[in-house]
Order: sequence, then structure tokens, then C-alpha cells
Amino acid sequence: RPQYPQDAFVKKIEGTVLVEALIDSQGRVALARVIQSVPLLDAAALQAAYQWVFQPAMKHGRPVATIIHMPVAFGIF
Repeated sequence: RPQYPQDAFVKKIEGTVLVEALIDSQGRVALARVIQSVPLLDAAALQAAYQWVFQPAMKHGRPVATIIHMPVAFGIF
């Protein structure tokens, strides 16, 4: 779960940051970048993305690297 930045929380900033990530053949995020920004939430979205582990994509029965787009949503409830 991403950690809500204190400054964004105090300012009641919500939204979804869209992150593009290269998932390696081990299922780990090797590289990530923001492609749809919510400025005060971008760094937290990237930090969370680098912690996630995925099941790697498969091609011909073997794990391969792939690029995905993942939304990271922030909301104050």
C-alpha cells in the first residue's frame, strides 16, 4: 500500500498516478516512471511501485520482462 504523503494529506489532495513499469523476468519492478501525474503524489506512487512483486509474463513457457501500466490511487476516507 502506498504511503500517503503528509503534505498531500493535509491539503486533501486525492487522485490516481499512472505509473509505467518494466517488470523483469523475476517479477520485480526494474524501472518505473510516472506517465500521468498528481504532483504531490508522484514520489509516493513510484516508491510503492518499486516495492511490489508481480508474477512475470510468460512467453513460450519462459518468464520474460514486460512493460505494464499501473494506476496507483490515493484517497482520503
